[in-house]
Amino acid sequence: MFAIRTAKDMIEKSRAELEHYRLNPNPHTIYNLFVTIYHIEDYLLQGPRSNKKRTHNKLTRKMIKEHFGDLYQWMKFICDKHKHCHLNNPNHQLMQNEAAQLHYTSAINGAPLNTMPLCGVDQYLLTYKDSTYELGGLAEILIRKWEELVP
Repeated sequence: MFAIRTAKDMIEKSRAELEHYRLNPNPHTIYNLFVTIYHIEDYLLQGPRSNKKRTHNKLTRKMIKEHFGDLYQWMKFICDKHKHCHLNNPNHQLMQNEAAQLHYTSAINGAPLNTMPLCGVDQYLLTYKDSTYELGGLAEILIRKWEELVP
């Protein structure tokens, strides 16, 4: 159990959620992981709790979006949309008015050629425009981006 008071606490929790995902990749661990990662922003913008009040940080949402670049929309998409989509659903979800697809693969022909080894481990992937991310790798990148912002 975590005592969550600061953005650093949320980062620590996100690292624990990433480990849970890596040990048991499934829709529940994905959702917990990305909700935790996305909501680091709340603790960073509002500052740490002190006697049940929050002190505000000088960062703005605009500054955070600029720091993350295109990765911000990926993080938000997974957090907001994952609860509404099925991982094996062939239908695309819209992200920034473009088709994006969250999908699971463990079978031959389940992923684009050369994106994972034959007989490899199960993976959850997000494809958007010309990019594909494995969700554990994407989570690691996002956590590092948050660590760069947290004092």
